[in-house]
Amino acid sequence: MTIPTLPEPLPLVSVIIPVYNGSRFLGDALRSVVRQEYPALEIIVVDDGSTDGSAQIATAFAGVRCWSQPNQGPGAARNAGIEQARGEIIALLDQDDEWASGKLRAQVAALVADPGLDLSLSHTRTFLEPGMNRPSWLTEDQLRMTKGFFPGSMAIRREVFARIGLFNPAYRYGSDSDWFFRARDAGLRFAYAEGAWLLRRIHSENQSYHVRQLQKELLEITRQSLRRKRGQGGAS
Repeated sequence: MTIPTLPEPLPLVSVIIPVYNGSRFLGDALRSVVRQEYPALEIIVVDDGSTDGSAQIATAFAGVRCWSQPNQGPGAARNAGIEQARGEIIALLDQDDEWASGKLRAQVAALVADPGLDLSLSHTRTFLEPGMNRPSWLTEDQLRMTKGFFPGSMAIRREVFARIGLFNPAYRYGSDSDWFFRARDAGLRFAYAEGAWLLRRIHSENQSYHVRQLQKELLEITRQSLRRKRGQGGAS
Protein backbone atom coordinates (compact mmCIF):
# COMPACT_ATOMS: atom_id res chain seq x y z
CA MET A 1 0.00 0.00 0.00
CA THR A 2 1.30 3.46 -0.89
CA ILE A 3 1.71 5.71 2.15
CA PRO A 4 -0.22 8.95 1.54
CA THR A 5 1.80 12.16 1.39
CA LEU A 6 0.42 14.85 3.68
CA PRO A 7 1.12 18.59 3.72
CA GLU A 8 2.91 20.32 6.57
CA PRO A 9 1.93 21.26 9.17
CA LEU A 10 -0.04 18.07 9.84
CA PRO A 11 -3.49 18.51 11.36
CA LEU A 12 -3.62 17.48 15.01
CA VAL A 13 -5.65 14.32 15.56
CA SER A 14 -7.19 13.54 18.94
CA VAL A 15 -7.72 9.82 19.54
CA ILE A 16 -10.45 9.11 22.10
CA ILE A 17 -10.57 5.67 23.77
CA PRO A 18 -13.29 5.07 26.37
CA VAL A 19 -12.50 2.18 28.72
CA TYR A 20 -14.47 0.30 31.35
CA ASN A 21 -12.67 -2.68 32.90
CA GLY A 22 -10.78 -3.11 29.66
CA SER A 23 -7.36 -4.14 30.96
CA ARG A 24 -7.50 -7.34 28.94
CA PHE A 25 -7.27 -5.58 25.57
CA LEU A 26 -6.48 -1.90 26.20
CA GLY A 27 -2.73 -2.35 25.73
CA ASP A 28 -3.30 -3.83 22.26
CA ALA A 29 -5.59 -0.93 21.33
CA LEU A 30 -3.04 1.67 22.44
CA ARG A 31 -0.15 -0.07 20.68
CA SER A 32 -2.17 -0.03 17.46
CA VAL A 33 -2.52 3.75 17.82
CA VAL A 34 1.17 4.27 18.52
CA ARG A 35 2.18 2.25 15.46
CA GLN A 36 0.21 4.59 13.19
CA GLU A 37 3.41 6.64 12.92
CA TYR A 38 1.41 9.85 12.72
CA PRO A 39 3.33 12.47 14.73
CA ALA A 40 0.61 15.12 15.18
CA LEU A 41 -1.33 13.04 17.66
CA GLU A 42 -2.82 13.26 21.13
CA ILE A 43 -4.25 10.17 22.82
CA ILE A 44 -6.97 10.55 25.44
CA VAL A 45 -8.17 7.53 27.43
CA VAL A 46 -11.36 8.10 29.43
CA ASP A 47 -11.52 5.63 32.30
CA ASP A 48 -15.26 5.18 32.90
CA GLY A 49 -15.16 3.90 36.47
CA SER A 50 -12.93 0.86 35.91
CA THR A 51 -11.96 -1.34 38.85
CA ASP A 52 -9.38 -3.51 37.07
CA GLY A 53 -6.38 -1.23 36.65
CA SER A 54 -7.24 0.04 33.18
CA ALA A 55 -6.07 3.55 34.09
CA GLN A 56 -2.64 2.24 35.09
CA ILE A 57 -2.28 0.52 31.71
CA ALA A 58 -3.19 3.75 29.92
CA THR A 59 -0.74 5.92 31.85
CA ALA A 60 2.08 3.43 31.24
CA PHE A 61 2.10 4.63 27.62
CA ALA A 62 4.17 7.77 27.11
CA GLY A 63 2.12 10.83 26.26
CA VAL A 64 -1.29 9.28 26.95
CA ARG A 65 -3.69 11.53 28.87
CA CYS A 66 -6.05 9.61 31.13
CA TRP A 67 -9.25 11.11 32.49
CA SER A 68 -11.20 9.20 35.16
CA GLN A 69 -14.90 9.55 35.91
CA PRO A 70 -17.67 7.52 37.57
CA ASN A 71 -19.19 4.89 35.30
CA GLN A 72 -21.65 6.54 32.90
CA GLY A 73 -21.42 4.43 29.77
CA PRO A 74 -19.39 4.70 26.54
CA GLY A 75 -21.38 7.62 25.13
CA ALA A 76 -20.63 9.83 28.13
CA ALA A 77 -17.01 8.67 28.13
CA ARG A 78 -16.56 9.58 24.46
CA ASN A 79 -18.14 12.97 25.14
CA ALA A 80 -15.70 13.65 27.98
CA GLY A 81 -12.79 12.87 25.68
CA ILE A 82 -14.11 15.03 22.85
CA GLU A 83 -14.65 17.96 25.20
CA GLN A 84 -11.00 17.78 26.30
CA ALA A 85 -9.60 17.19 22.81
CA ARG A 86 -7.52 19.86 21.08
CA GLY A 87 -7.32 18.29 17.63
CA GLU A 88 -9.13 19.47 14.54
CA ILE A 89 -9.80 15.82 13.71
CA ILE A 90 -11.34 13.38 16.20
CA ALA A 91 -10.71 9.65 15.85
CA LEU A 92 -12.48 7.09 18.05
CA LEU A 93 -11.36 3.64 19.10
CA ASP A 94 -13.01 1.13 21.43
CA GLN A 95 -10.97 -0.49 24.19
CA ASP A 96 -11.06 -3.97 22.62
CA ASP A 97 -10.46 -3.07 18.95
CA GLU A 98 -7.32 -2.17 17.01
CA TRP A 99 -6.27 -0.16 13.98
CA ALA A 100 -4.24 -1.62 11.15
CA SER A 101 -1.01 0.23 10.41
CA GLY A 102 -1.56 3.28 8.21
CA LYS A 103 -5.28 3.53 8.96
CA LEU A 104 -5.13 6.99 10.50
CA ARG A 105 -2.79 8.45 7.89
CA ALA A 106 -5.05 7.25 5.06
CA GLN A 107 -8.08 8.88 6.65
CA VAL A 108 -6.35 12.18 7.36
CA ALA A 109 -5.17 12.22 3.75
CA ALA A 110 -8.77 11.73 2.58
CA LEU A 111 -9.98 14.64 4.72
CA VAL A 112 -7.14 16.91 3.59
CA ALA A 113 -7.75 16.07 -0.08
CA ASP A 114 -11.49 16.86 0.13
CA PRO A 115 -12.33 19.88 2.33
CA GLY A 116 -16.05 19.14 1.88
CA LEU A 117 -15.75 15.67 3.42
CA ASP A 118 -17.18 15.65 6.95
CA LEU A 119 -15.86 12.30 8.08
CA SER A 120 -13.70 9.53 6.74
CA LEU A 121 -14.60 5.89 7.30
CA SER A 122 -12.43 2.80 7.20
CA HIS A 123 -13.29 -0.71 6.18
CA THR A 124 -13.65 -3.23 9.00
CA ARG A 125 -12.23 -6.68 9.50
CA THR A 126 -13.98 -8.55 12.30
CA PHE A 127 -12.17 -11.39 14.03
CA LEU A 128 -12.95 -13.83 16.84
CA GLU A 129 -10.84 -14.03 19.95
CA PRO A 130 -8.88 -17.32 19.77
CA GLY A 131 -10.83 -20.25 21.16
CA MET A 132 -14.19 -18.50 20.82
CA ASN A 133 -17.10 -19.82 18.77
CA ARG A 134 -18.98 -17.46 16.47
CA PRO A 135 -21.97 -16.01 18.37
CA SER A 136 -25.42 -16.43 16.81
CA TRP A 137 -25.82 -12.70 16.12
CA LEU A 138 -22.63 -12.58 14.04
CA THR A 139 -22.95 -13.82 10.47
CA GLU A 140 -20.20 -15.42 8.40
CA ASP A 141 -20.35 -12.43 6.03
CA GLN A 142 -19.61 -10.08 8.92
CA LEU A 143 -16.33 -11.91 9.51
CA ARG A 144 -15.17 -10.73 6.12
CA MET A 145 -14.47 -7.17 4.98
CA THR A 146 -17.42 -4.91 5.73
CA LYS A 147 -18.35 -1.24 5.47
CA GLY A 148 -20.13 -1.10 8.81
CA PHE A 149 -20.49 2.06 10.86
CA PHE A 150 -18.39 1.51 13.98
CA PRO A 151 -16.87 4.22 16.21
CA GLY A 152 -13.36 2.93 15.54
CA SER A 153 -13.86 3.26 11.80
CA MET A 154 -14.29 7.04 11.88
CA ALA A 155 -12.07 10.11 11.63
CA ILE A 156 -14.31 13.16 12.08
CA ARG A 157 -13.73 16.88 11.63
CA ARG A 158 -14.14 18.50 15.02
CA GLU A 159 -16.69 21.05 13.79
CA VAL A 160 -19.07 18.22 12.90
CA PHE A 161 -19.89 17.78 16.60
CA ALA A 162 -20.99 21.42 16.78
CA ARG A 163 -23.51 20.64 14.02
CA ILE A 164 -24.65 17.16 15.04
CA GLY A 165 -24.06 17.23 18.78
CA LEU A 166 -22.23 14.76 20.97
CA PHE A 167 -23.23 11.19 21.79
CA ASN A 168 -26.50 10.76 23.67
CA PRO A 169 -25.57 9.08 26.99
CA ALA A 170 -29.22 8.10 27.54
CA TYR A 171 -28.52 5.21 25.16
CA ARG A 172 -26.33 2.86 27.14
CA TYR A 173 -25.64 0.48 24.25
CA GLY A 174 -26.70 2.36 21.14
CA SER A 175 -25.25 5.86 21.53
CA ASP A 176 -22.96 5.32 18.55
CA SER A 177 -25.86 4.12 16.37
CA ASP A 178 -27.91 7.16 17.41
CA TRP A 179 -25.05 9.46 16.41
CA PHE A 180 -24.68 7.75 13.03
CA PHE A 181 -28.41 8.11 12.37
CA ARG A 182 -28.31 11.81 13.24
CA ALA A 183 -25.26 12.36 11.05
CA ARG A 184 -26.87 10.59 8.12
CA ASP A 185 -30.18 12.42 8.57
CA ALA A 186 -28.32 15.75 8.61
CA GLY A 187 -26.74 14.95 5.26
CA LEU A 188 -23.14 14.68 6.35
CA ARG A 189 -20.69 13.70 3.64
CA PHE A 190 -18.56 10.64 4.26
CA ALA A 191 -16.43 8.28 2.21
CA TYR A 192 -14.33 5.16 2.79
CA ALA A 193 -10.58 5.69 2.72
CA GLU A 194 -8.62 3.26 0.61
CA GLY A 195 -6.27 1.11 2.64
CA ALA A 196 -7.78 2.04 6.03
CA TRP A 197 -8.81 -0.81 8.34
CA LEU A 198 -10.49 -1.19 11.72
CA LEU A 199 -9.79 -4.56 13.34
CA ARG A 200 -12.92 -5.37 15.35
CA ARG A 201 -12.50 -8.01 18.03
CA ILE A 202 -15.36 -10.28 19.08
CA HIS A 203 -15.05 -11.77 22.57
CA SER A 204 -17.22 -12.88 25.46
CA GLU A 205 -17.52 -9.41 26.99
CA ASN A 206 -18.60 -7.43 23.91
CA GLN A 207 -21.50 -5.03 24.44
CA SER A 208 -23.13 -6.75 21.47
CA TYR A 209 -23.99 -9.58 23.83
CA HIS A 210 -26.56 -7.28 25.43
CA VAL A 211 -28.72 -7.97 22.39
CA ARG A 212 -32.12 -7.34 23.92
CA GLN A 213 -31.18 -4.00 25.44
CA LEU A 214 -29.46 -2.95 22.24
CA GLN A 215 -32.44 -3.93 20.09
CA LYS A 216 -34.76 -1.92 22.33
CA GLU A 217 -32.58 1.17 21.97
CA LEU A 218 -32.19 0.69 18.22
CA LEU A 219 -35.97 0.59 17.85
CA GLU A 220 -36.30 3.97 19.56
CA ILE A 221 -33.34 5.39 17.59
CA THR A 222 -35.02 4.33 14.34
CA ARG A 223 -38.28 5.95 15.42
CA GLN A 224 -36.49 9.21 16.18
CA SER A 225 -34.84 9.11 12.76
CA LEU A 226 -38.19 8.62 11.04
CA ARG A 227 -39.65 11.57 12.95
CA ARG A 228 -36.78 13.78 11.81
CA LYS A 229 -37.29 12.74 8.23
CA ARG A 230 -40.99 13.53 8.47
CA GLY A 231 -40.25 16.95 9.89
CA GLN A 232 -41.77 16.14 13.27
CA GLY A 233 -38.64 16.94 15.26
CA GLY A 234 -37.51 14.04 17.37
CA ALA A 235 -34.94 14.06 20.11
CA SER A 236 -31.29 14.31 19.22
